[in-house]
Amino acid sequence: MKTNSWYTDICKSLVVVALAVLSLVGCKPGIPGKYLQADEMADILYDYHLADGISNSSMQGTRDSITLRTFRANILRKYGVTQAQFDSSLVYYTRHTKLLEDVYTKLVDRFNSESVALGGASMSLGDDVASSDTANIWGHAPSFVLAPYAAANRLSFELKADTSFHAGDRFLLDFDASFICQDGSRNASVVLAVTYDNDSTEYVYNSVMSSSHYHLQIDNAGRKAIKSVRGFWLLSNDMSMLLASQTTLKLLVVSNIKLIRMHTKPVAVEPELADDENGDSIKPLNKDTAKLKRVSLKPMQPISHRPLKLKP
Repeated sequence: MKTNSWYTDICKSLVVVALAVLSLVGCKPGIPGKYLQADEMADILYDYHLADGISNSSMQGTRDSITLRTFRANILRKYGVTQAQFDSSLVYYTRHTKLLEDVYTKLVDRFNSESVALGGASMSLGDDVASSDTANIWGHAPSFVLAPYAAANRLSFELKADTSFHAGDRFLLDFDASFICQDGSRNASVVLAVTYDNDSTEYVYNSVMSSSHYHLQIDNAGRKAIKSVRGFWLLSNDMSMLLASQTTLKLLVVSNIKLIRMHTKPVAVEPELADDENGDSIKPLNKDTAKLKRVSLKPMQPISHRPLKLKP
């Protein structure tokens, strides 16, 4: 009986220890109550984005204006948050990248829903491209957020060519960019590059300095075979701004991303021009006239006017 009692006590102790360990593992540290929670932070940033868009459209790009400051003050008042609470929460999130990523995810979901509700922008693919010859080969998330901090201000991609790629393929990178900024410059860049089978690379570059719709296109005029397609977005890391204020908000939301690959048809080549005897180019009208040889006439000799002698 004593042995069984000892064994029972050991089992009870092990159960208590296991429950304690599980409770410690299950209790993850949350966001302190003095800071804004992720849902509320995402809602405020989304309203900041809307206010920024309204101010840009109504004030022709004026960034730091009294009206814009009024918009932001009203947003904080709407959520019952002071400027000090927002600033301190922003500092807290920037120091905890995983929590900031959760806010990004919530923002991206809102932007994706907005994009679907408003409809995508139409784009022209060219007369030599049929709709059946186009495909969206973007295989990553359709949206992301960049911040001016290390490891958070750049997103790169690369796609290796496979049998679905054809020589002469054209590529178009299409996306929407939305800035959410308190102050500082709006300066980002995007690059699209195509490497061909001869290891030559063709690329296009564009600056992103406003909330707008963008697209970059590589035509592949030489109709070369494709080796890879790559590119990146880069948000400028304005160190002077960061040193001046650690609570300055600056985000770039890239959404509705499409990387379109287009199979193009070879352009018909006009028949070569033949030269006549005088060196002038002759363009045949059709296949029958192309076989005819053009004959050049020599200039006529001038006629001499001599008086005629009449017989008596």
